[in-house]
Amino acid sequence: MAKVGRMKLGSQGLEVSQQGLGCMGMSAFYGPPKPEPDMISLIHHAVQSGVTFLDTSDVYGPHTNEILLGKALKGGIREKVELATKFGATYSEGKFVVRGDPAYVRAACEGSLKRLDIDCIDLYYQHRIDTSVPVEVTIGELKKLVEEGKIKYIGLSEASASTIRRAHAVHPITAVQLEWSLWSRDVEEDIIPTCRELGIGIVAYSPLGRGFLSSGSKLIENLPEGDYRKNMPRFQPENLEANKTIFERVNEMAAKKGCTPSQLALAWVHHQGNDVCPIPGTTKVENFNQNIAALSVKLTPQEMTELESFAATDAVKGDRYPENITTWKKANTPPLSSWKPGIQIDRHILHHSLEAQHHTTAMAKVGRMKLGSQGLEVSQQGLGCMGMSAFYGPPKPEPDMISLIHYAAQSGVTFLDTSDVYGPHTNEILLGKALKGGVREKVELATKFGISMSDGFKVEIRGDPSYVRAACEGSLKRLDIDCIDLYYQHRIDTRVPIEVTIGELKKLVEEGKIKYIGLSEASASTIRRAHAVHPITAVQLEWSLWSRDVEEEIVPTCRELGIGIVAYSPLGRGFLSSGTKLIENLSENDFRKYMPRFQPENLEKNKTIFERVNEMAAKKGCTPSQLALAWVHHQGNDVCPIPGTTKIDNLNQNIGALSVKLTPQEMTELESFAAADAVKGDRYASDITTWKNSDTPPLSSWKDRLDIDCIDLYYQHRIDTRVPIEITIGELKKLVEEGKIKYIGLSEVSASTIRRAHAVHPISAVQLEWSLWSRDAEEEVIPTCRELGIGIVAYNPLGRGFLSSGTKLLENLSEGDLRQLGSQGLEVSQQGLGCMGMSAVYGPPKPEPDMVALIQHAVQSGVTFLDTADVYGPHTNEILIGKDDFRKQAHHHHNTAMAKVGRMKLGSQGLEVSQQGLGCMGMSAYYGPPKPEPDMVALIHHAVQSGVTFLDTSDVYGPHTNEILIGKALSGGVREKVELATKFGIRISDDGKYENRGDPSYVRAACEGSLKRLDIDCIDLYYQHRIDTRVPIEITTGELKKLVEEGKIKYIGLSEASASTIRRAHAVHPISAVQLEWSLWSRDVEEEVIPTCRELGIGIVAYSPLGCGFFSSGSKLLDNLSQDDFRKALPKFQPENLESNKTIFERVNEMASKKGCTPSQLALAWLHHQGNDVCPIPGTTKLENLNNNIGAVSVKLTPQEMTELESFAAAGVVKGGRYAGDLITWRNSDTPPLSSWNVV
Repeated sequence: MAKVGRMKLGSQGLEVSQQGLGCMGMSAFYGPPKPEPDMISLIHHAVQSGVTFLDTSDVYGPHTNEILLGKALKGGIREKVELATKFGATYSEGKFVVRGDPAYVRAACEGSLKRLDIDCIDLYYQHRIDTSVPVEVTIGELKKLVEEGKIKYIGLSEASASTIRRAHAVHPITAVQLEWSLWSRDVEEDIIPTCRELGIGIVAYSPLGRGFLSSGSKLIENLPEGDYRKNMPRFQPENLEANKTIFERVNEMAAKKGCTPSQLALAWVHHQGNDVCPIPGTTKVENFNQNIAALSVKLTPQEMTELESFAATDAVKGDRYPENITTWKKANTPPLSSWKPGIQIDRHILHHSLEAQHHTTAMAKVGRMKLGSQGLEVSQQGLGCMGMSAFYGPPKPEPDMISLIHYAAQSGVTFLDTSDVYGPHTNEILLGKALKGGVREKVELATKFGISMSDGFKVEIRGDPSYVRAACEGSLKRLDIDCIDLYYQHRIDTRVPIEVTIGELKKLVEEGKIKYIGLSEASASTIRRAHAVHPITAVQLEWSLWSRDVEEEIVPTCRELGIGIVAYSPLGRGFLSSGTKLIENLSENDFRKYMPRFQPENLEKNKTIFERVNEMAAKKGCTPSQLALAWVHHQGNDVCPIPGTTKIDNLNQNIGALSVKLTPQEMTELESFAAADAVKGDRYASDITTWKNSDTPPLSSWKDRLDIDCIDLYYQHRIDTRVPIEITIGELKKLVEEGKIKYIGLSEVSASTIRRAHAVHPISAVQLEWSLWSRDAEEEVIPTCRELGIGIVAYNPLGRGFLSSGTKLLENLSEGDLRQLGSQGLEVSQQGLGCMGMSAVYGPPKPEPDMVALIQHAVQSGVTFLDTADVYGPHTNEILIGKDDFRKQAHHHHNTAMAKVGRMKLGSQGLEVSQQGLGCMGMSAYYGPPKPEPDMVALIHHAVQSGVTFLDTSDVYGPHTNEILIGKALSGGVREKVELATKFGIRISDDGKYENRGDPSYVRAACEGSLKRLDIDCIDLYYQHRIDTRVPIEITTGELKKLVEEGKIKYIGLSEASASTIRRAHAVHPISAVQLEWSLWSRDVEEEVIPTCRELGIGIVAYSPLGCGFFSSGSKLLDNLSQDDFRKALPKFQPENLESNKTIFERVNEMASKKGCTPSQLALAWLHHQGNDVCPIPGTTKLENLNNNIGAVSVKLTPQEMTELESFAAAGVVKGGRYAGDLITWRNSDTPPLSSWNVV
């Protein structure tokens, strides 16, 4: 291997390695991305070999190549390399777009710095030249970045000689990157001489002719489907036949020289001069080593001439690129005198009109405007963000949307519009992320409340004060801000007087949580009433060429009161952009498919409107969407349209509408196209709330639902299984202390939950269904209540009326006397009155006067214990009960609705963990589709709070997504409470094949990857997941030992390792734990592996202790597995084995019934009884299963019971192996001797 020397690149002081490494193919363009650990290892190998000049770009991936480099530069590598990246080439809708305007240059640089995770870029190239921006402008911005210390040197790529000269006059150019190889030599005529004249270094990319000079036509035969070289002119059949002769001649000469053809081709570039640095790309260490060796290949002048003759201009067939790609041949830019700050030529509004006419529209400057009369100033045009996350098809990629929002803000569009119902919630979360890094201070943010979606997407409109406040708090949290600029009521709650809703919003203004109040889809009278309580800043309404009904009354009302107007859907839901094509291309879940105007009977007529707009736009030299938007902008300087988009091209086009001027005659003509009788179909389906049905009841009708100061008995109606009961009761305890409730109750709750709740604050009563035909509560719940002195409230004591008169279901309420309920001091009537059926569930609501009279009669009869809930109606039952003056007599009560896990020493090295762990694999992989992230985070938090602190994951689960999930779950102080184990060593290749890796570079790269995904500094227990039988275990453990010494891991573990492998590893560094499959029906480890662990003081972690779930539910498990659950393929679950195996479960289940526990608890208890050095890690994705598993800790087994259990699953009884035969387990995990290892 030749020594890689150093060279001066250009005359500005940059020194680099004589040969660089092009990293593009690792992530993009040349087939699918390559495995990250392999690429990081390759980069590290390159640096160690002396190749320190690394080349990337923000367009490679896009972005993923920079992210890869950022990871590779960790651990002190950054200081050893010269890093070049590029900006200016991007893709939009699959089209190649070039950008060089200052705002883009700066944003691109900030993005690259962030992705690379560095403070300064060594060499920053303009990747392609933006021919709409004078190069002086682009270089001027780069010069500022140099002065700010964000970049050191400036470069150009694919630039013409004249562009290079003009750029160099603004700031010295350090290097020009160009394609230069044996068969790409056109740069020698003008560009190379210009660079040398100006002292500019030359970086040769594709020095091996895109790989062709390495392997000839074989290259093309082996290209994967996504490799863009397949489309290059030189590789097309009509050219390839002639071009392969070039390779054959190079190959022949290489054979004579004793080198490879690629070395010969690279040597030719190296011989061009000491100002030239080639940057061949590769994804394989062997190819990299071969490229370095080219430095030692010497060529005589005669050999140089001979080589050049092989690829003379007329011998090379086909251009370098397809003709639509920008190269130096079309890289001249307009003169500086043509540039006006803030104006950029938009080259991408190049469609529309029947004859595919092209329009070029200059991007207008986005001015500022006063929105309303209360002081809010916004951009003249806003950005509607709904479609990024909801309603208009599936959510769009988050990074793209964040880039779009940043671009909008940089372009002057600073008024951003969202709502809590978009997603729901996800659009606000997206905006919250986009506002980071100083963006929040540059924008005006509007969000909305008032539309709530329940299960099944049933819509409910809410405007009651508690909802308003809770919604605001939720939005503030999701947006991660302290104050909302403009907070709209999205739809009007016609059950709540508007004065009540605005009154609560007014409080939020006074508290500094919102600045300005807005309404959306509100009638004129509602606007007036709201404005009388607190000034309304803006009203949002649908206003466009074909939606003009608001002009009659609402717009005049707003203008009279000084209220700003925000026009949503100004492009008619996109119809005024592309007509009927919009409908043809809508995805299945795009809600526009169901809008009346887009139904076939209406669409046929409505398309004429678009055609006429399109025709007029063509005459005006703009697009139809610009014309339609311009019409809205011309409505007055109090109107701000907020067109939505998910594409930068469309955003630019929308901004261009600001420069479209319309005469009064043109306005009239446009309006005639969409006259009221010409537009067919309503805006929404008839069941949707709009301003037409938004009037609210008078204020005099309103009372708070119960209109009381304190609730006597406040139940948790149903238990939220995602939230530890201690948390809920803790909040209820605070409400008791604040005097808002007197006593706490629970409803429909298990005995263990009652005990846990009672330990936080005394529970006064438990409500449960108890009647002649509902008696299951008698077994455990009733005794628990009596033991703890908790009162019992029996609901449905008449079997929902059935036990009154059978099928007639006649009410027959008896009167009662007073007695004590529970031991906390609450006194109630001996019988209560359940009020639910008066308002909900049992048919339509009953007449209010009749129900009030019934309640009065009940109270007068001594039945003073009244039962309601906020969900009955919802809300109307509480309002009913709050209406009459029997508070002094009636006692209102309102529904709101485990074993201890010890600690253990795991092994003898000092690691302490919970007695039982939590296997997290099934949350993300292998056991069916990934489970919802919020649910899994809540489950992990519940586990930790319950004492299960030993969490188990692996980089192969997902792959990677399980670690990312755990990383999120560990935020907010959880990390300090857990012992975290993860694993490395199983790699999944692009074709889905598994490979076991234990070589040092992989071990290190895998660890770095896990640390980053988990977002932690150190892993508590790091297992080798499967043993790499090609690498001596001493080598792998040696690298792990270094990671311990570096503080990146605390303890080392092995998984599925043989006894001999465990011994050899332990001799290098103490092993803390071995993970193995151990359960009632997987006991082969007991023969040798377990005794070895115990002899060496190694802890034992039992995975799949429930037999992959079989000991929870037997063969039922298999019936319910999803199609992609890998358990379907396990031998024990195949039909020929399952029939026998299900007998095992049946016997376990029978014994569990006798023991008073579940079969899973019994199976787990068997493991817990194996010894205090064993920690099982059952996995689950459900809270109730976790609680069930924890309960196993308290199940006690006698030696006789242990023996009996083991007999159920004796070796001859269990049918089928653990895994298919090709999987690595401890049985085939021995590694070669250390003496066999050679470090390459």
